[in-house]
Amino acid sequence: MAAAAAAPLAAAAATALPRPMLAAAPAPEAQAPGFYRFKVGSFVVTTVNDGQFARPNPAEGFVRNASPEAVRAALEEAMMPTDALTIPINLTVVHAGGRVILFDSGTGGQLAPSAANGARNLQAAGIDPASVDLIVFSHFHGDHIAGLTTREGQAIYPNAEIAVPEAEWAHWMDDGVMSRAPENSRGGFQLARAKFGPYASRVRRYGDGAELAPGIRAVSAHGPRPATPCSTWRTGTSSCWCCATPPTIRPCSSATPPGRRSSTWTLTWRHRAVAGSSTAPPRTGRW
Repeated sequence: MAAAAAAPLAAAAATALPRPMLAAAPAPEAQAPGFYRFKVGSFVVTTVNDGQFARPNPAEGFVRNASPEAVRAALEEAMMPTDALTIPINLTVVHAGGRVILFDSGTGGQLAPSAANGARNLQAAGIDPASVDLIVFSHFHGDHIAGLTTREGQAIYPNAEIAVPEAEWAHWMDDGVMSRAPENSRGGFQLARAKFGPYASRVRRYGDGAELAPGIRAVSAHGPRPATPCSTWRTGTSSCWCCATPPTIRPCSSATPPGRRSSTWTLTWRHRAVAGSSTAPPRTGRW
């Protein structure tokens, strides 16, 4: 009986068509959308990842007021690599009181292939550039301003007012200062003029303590530039800081003696950074 029942199956198997070969599926390359959202009182904050830079040999020239030996020792103590430093680049978007406020504009995908995710991740987070009505700039380094326009110089944020620190504007837009700058520094002046040019009629300059928007106020914090500001956000009983360039890694900050952490990349903060362009998200705090 069993043999008789198996015979038709064996015959069917013998006459079955060969299975067609399937094309190999391409391996995926894109990362999952990079954004993190949280609330500060009534404010909705979205940290959007633009990518990262790799800084080779951070013990040499990165921390300017500490010896290479001290920086290397601090990295080793923190069990971090000493041959390269990963620097995250982020955008911070705040929905506050009916406004959409962007803090710095990132790289625009124009500085390095590894930092070119801002536009895609803004879209994934549901943030249309046309909905942004205020962009607050901390300073004019390329990774903070390049994303204002396309490579061809077209404005990306058609409805945005631009708020810039007075000291930064005075420095980078001064022809005399540019003429006296070293040749290898003049590209920064040209970049600032190219990026802010399409927004010239919408630029507002602000100083220390200025109210940038209801509940958001500028606070001077010396850092990459002498007048680099943070901002404080206050909504109801909640408060927080947004810092433009917090310490990229704390070991580098700890490598400098107390009272000397005022160089290009070493900063000291009394409060925790809740958002920042060079801080790995999420970073939240409240007091």
